[in-house]
Amino acid sequence: MKEPTSKFMHWLPWGALVILGGLCTLVLLREATGNADSLVGTIVGFMGALIVFLALALAVESVEQEVEHGKMERWLRRLLYWTPRSVSILFALFLSLFALDVFGAGYSPLEVTVALLIHLVPTFVLLAATALAWRWEWIGAVVFAGWAIWYTVVAWGAFPFSVYLLMVLLPLTVGLLFSLNWLFRQEIRSAVIQ
Repeated sequence: MKEPTSKFMHWLPWGALVILGGLCTLVLLREATGNADSLVGTIVGFMGALIVFLALALAVESVEQEVEHGKMERWLRRLLYWTPRSVSILFALFLSLFALDVFGAGYSPLEVTVALLIHLVPTFVLLAATALAWRWEWIGAVVFAGWAIWYTVVAWGAFPFSVYLLMVLLPLTVGLLFSLNWLFRQEIRSAVIQ
């Protein structure tokens, strides 16, 4: 039988996730009721929150199994391998949607091409980081955590919470998952190769 402190330590991260998820839901609902035109923004915010909290639950479960049992189950290792890679690609594709506004700006075809390429620079950087992180996970951890810090500094106070949820917490969570990939690299790679 486990000691009471170990039971407490087992449930502490899960309780923290539930509390943070509840607070996040309340803030998103408050934003939605404050602006009737933001239905799409609210839906996207909830989808981002769902991805963030599922990824955080994956991180908690991975670390918990590693600490308690000395290794993760095979399905969890595979999930931990593929989640940051797939979410980082989806995040880069999401960012690329913001480049589409150049088509309605009334530019000439050459100006549209240049503006589109400039708008897509962050997408290209994140896709390159994802490609490099496929082999060297620490690069993904640094780049995605760096993106979260950079965006927080540059855009602090300019947007509602749902924007920060998607543009800061999501890449920060991807960075966390890449760092776990790097820490448990040998164990995770053995599950993916088999």
